[in-house]
Amino acid sequence: MAKVLAIAGFGCDGIVDPSSKQDKAREQFSLGEKYHNGDDAPKSYERAISYYEKAAEYGHAEAQYSLGKMYHTGDGVEQDFQLAEAWYRKSAEQGFAKAQNNLGGMYREGKGVPQDFQLALDWYRKAAEQGLAQAQFNMGAMYWTGDGVPQDFQLALDWYHRAAEQGLAQAQNSLGVLYWNGDGVPQDFKQAMDWHTKAAEQGHVGAQVILGGRYYIGGEVPQDYQLAVKWNRKAAEQGVAGAQLILGLLYSNGLGIQQDDEQAVKWYRKAAEQGNKDAQLNLGNAYYVGSGVPKDARLAVDWYRKAAEQGDVDAQFNLGASYIRGDGVPQDHKQAYAWLSTSVANGNEKAKRDRDHVAKQLSFDGLTEAQAIAAKYFESYRP
Repeated sequence: MAKVLAIAGFGCDGIVDPSSKQDKAREQFSLGEKYHNGDDAPKSYERAISYYEKAAEYGHAEAQYSLGKMYHTGDGVEQDFQLAEAWYRKSAEQGFAKAQNNLGGMYREGKGVPQDFQLALDWYRKAAEQGLAQAQFNMGAMYWTGDGVPQDFQLALDWYHRAAEQGLAQAQNSLGVLYWNGDGVPQDFKQAMDWHTKAAEQGHVGAQVILGGRYYIGGEVPQDYQLAVKWNRKAAEQGVAGAQLILGLLYSNGLGIQQDDEQAVKWYRKAAEQGNKDAQLNLGNAYYVGSGVPKDARLAVDWYRKAAEQGDVDAQFNLGASYIRGDGVPQDHKQAYAWLSTSVANGNEKAKRDRDHVAKQLSFDGLTEAQAIAAKYFESYRP
């Protein structure tokens, strides 16, 4: 009988052997991971949860964390912040750093629990002091923004440094911003660029955008069009419209790369389709003159209109000029006046002469109507 009890996980006194429970928990957790990730087993969220729950009931902290994360993100289950919080808490109270960090995040955002910045900071700190880089970054972010705590750039810097030195790209990028602005540290553009570069080389798109922009503009750092091409391309390939625009400009002007109008149009289009008004204007210009695409006044007007309706004064001017000429649209002096007047009202002085010229082509009633249209446009289409 003693042997049977021992096999079942009990000692001779009928008490569960703790080491057997731990072995069972590890086994169940391992099976859960296999089904969750599809490693050496068909991917199955249902089976993953089943095994995670078995391990969690044995007190396995990482299984509890994994359950919390699945409910938190809705990964294979219906999203449920309260269940996520409950499982994170069980794990966090056993000292599991990732659960402590995520529980801090739930308090910070008020998901599954009432928003409480002090509790968020407390849980972040528990994880951060165990060396979890993401929690160290979160501590830094709270002190940087003053999010529920007194703003303290020095503490932000300290926590970001801890995370950055572990290689966390988010923290490296944030350190770059602190050094660039001189927040909590003497301003140091070289240090800033070094930290941004570390983050960018790990694929951090925000850092790539920053580097691409700074090398394109120059000023505090030497202008370097080749590096501008390198970093803007990396960000552009991740879908950042601003980087796509700059890459288009670099191709258009042959800066840091061989001049190529077709490539310029390709990148303008990607940015324009995301709603970037500068790219929409440039794409309109490309269609108007036939640069990198067949000349097409109608398409030029279409892109000018998209940019004009976002308040771009040059696009408003070009759209007005198109109505004057009847180029890509039927000739319409009222619409011409309305768009040119809107461009002027938004600060484009060069549109005044054409606006005043077209005003003379209108009757008194026509001008009155055009001015009413312009007032509506100005109200709707400001920069």
